[in-house]
Amino acid sequence: MKIEVEISDEEIANLIKDKIAQVIVGDRFSYDKNMYKREIAQAVRDVIYADKENIINMTVNRASREIKSKAIAKLLSDVKS
Repeated sequence: MKIEVEISDEEIANLIKDKIAQVIVGDRFSYDKNMYKREIAQAVRDVIYADKENIINMTVNRASREIKSKAIAKLLSDVKS
């Protein structure tokens, strides 16, 4: 019986990089995990900046509404006291 396995050079290089990273900084760090975090952060930035004006307007409107509703209640409770 003969079993042959082919592994690409790129896959071997990635496995070696991951193992070196684990040995250097321990199990608390993962090259892939750090890469995913950076990619996710960049994707969030891209989405936010693409619709920046709408997000700002929506945030200001919601904040204004909250301030108005809570400020009036606070003002009325202070007046009654």
